[in-house]
Amino acid sequence: MKHLKELRQKAGYKTVREVAPLLNVTDSMIYQIEEGYKKPSIELGIKISKLYNCSLDDIFLPIITTNSDNKITISD
Repeated sequence: MKHLKELRQKAGYKTVREVAPLLNVTDSMIYQIEEGYKKPSIELGIKISKLYNCSLDDIFLPIITTNSDNKITISD
């Protein structure tokens, strides 16, 4: 879910230490979610979407991209 880092930064939060207390979790938890080691619960996803001013789809749906060879890549 590496796109969550981009969403966090777009929302104006530079570090996981800034958002962790606002979400009532550890900075380690946010880091692990951003790096794809863990997935957020639906409750945490709702909190994140409110804090980052984005939709739940932005949090939970995979990112679908194509490369220069028109090959599709799906990432968390």
